[in-house]
Amino acid sequence: PLGLKDQLAEWSKGLKFEGARDTILFTDHSYQLLAYYKKLSEKIGKKTVFNSKELQGIIQNLSKEFDRKIKERADRILKSIFKLLENANIKFSYLGKEEPYSGILLLEYGHADEFKKYAQEFVDYLNNKGVKTLIVIDPHTYDVLLNKYSVYTKGFNFKVIYYLDLIKNLGFKKTDTTVTYHEPCYFTRHLEYSLPLQMLSNTSKLIMPLHKGKNTYCCGGPISLLYPEASDNIAQRRLEELKRTKAETIITVCPLCYLNLSKDETVKDISEYLVKLI
Repeated sequence: PLGLKDQLAEWSKGLKFEGARDTILFTDHSYQLLAYYKKLSEKIGKKTVFNSKELQGIIQNLSKEFDRKIKERADRILKSIFKLLENANIKFSYLGKEEPYSGILLLEYGHADEFKKYAQEFVDYLNNKGVKTLIVIDPHTYDVLLNKYSVYTKGFNFKVIYYLDLIKNLGFKKTDTTVTYHEPCYFTRHLEYSLPLQMLSNTSKLIMPLHKGKNTYCCGGPISLLYPEASDNIAQRRLEELKRTKAETIITVCPLCYLNLSKDETVKDISEYLVKLI
């Protein structure tokens, strides 16, 4: 959505994608955009109305002003996901610079008509590419592809798989590490997807925070672009609650949750954690 095709595919340099083109790893740019999203939030601040020239100028400068530390960490997370799938002998391709965007922000910000038009273009594009299976890596994309695309588009016949379902039988080592798990809203409230919880229970000493399950506590991420101060306050409250469990490691599975909660090195994406337990 920010016109950064080359930059968003940089994480994959040197990796070999050997699968058929009909099964793709679909990142939806979810982790790659974090470094740019943070800077965009800082640029916009409390101002919510812009003319097109102002917005164009902000977006054009983002390619030079991204947060390098966040980008390095996001690239590492994506490579961890790749390694997990590779160890599970999953064959897949990656569209790289040609990878489209799902358009989820249009829908989340209420632009349903624009989303419907864009989503149909997305479906037609993948059908023309011969894609049949999408391996996805974040809760927001998983939800929009599973539950929204069939409502707004025609010809959406793709199989959608969350990557953890493909690696759950890898045979991870068990550890005495104490972990707590921040459940993302989309998994617990929309999809009732509990596999991350099960995998952490099977590999580690899991201590859940006060707010969990259907009563999970939002990370504040979805409003960070428009209301950064409120977003930070929500994130700080949730982080303090997670730290009260005294767990050594806080696990996230959503890029927005990771970005908002990762104030120190105790917060890790589940892929970073699991890849060390192979």
